[in-house]
Amino acid sequence: MGATEYVKETQAELKRVSWPTRKQVAVSTLAVVIVSLAMSFLLGVFDFVFSSALGKILVTSESSSVVAPKEDGIETKGTGSGSSSLPVFPTPGNGATEPNMIIPTLPKSTSF
Repeated sequence: MGATEYVKETQAELKRVSWPTRKQVAVSTLAVVIVSLAMSFLLGVFDFVFSSALGKILVTSESSSVVAPKEDGIETKGTGSGSSSLPVFPTPGNGATEPNMIIPTLPKSTSF
């Protein structure tokens, strides 16, 4: 099949295609735009709700913090109830320059 024959067959095939009307294209395009906007709005709402919920769960307040071992050198403070002490993790607001990071490690194993 030569290039000329290929072009002629392609033109003949394109004449048999059932093309949508201008109105069909406009309606379909509008439907896609509306569904895309609705989905982006829904995803934005879900993202906001879950981010807010996780933020409230994970962010510590003044009266409670994540407990860490004292031997890590983390400054501790009492919660006001009982004699337990909780660590004070550095944040930009309390003058700290580097965050404390506790990196979990796996025990060394000699056999596999």
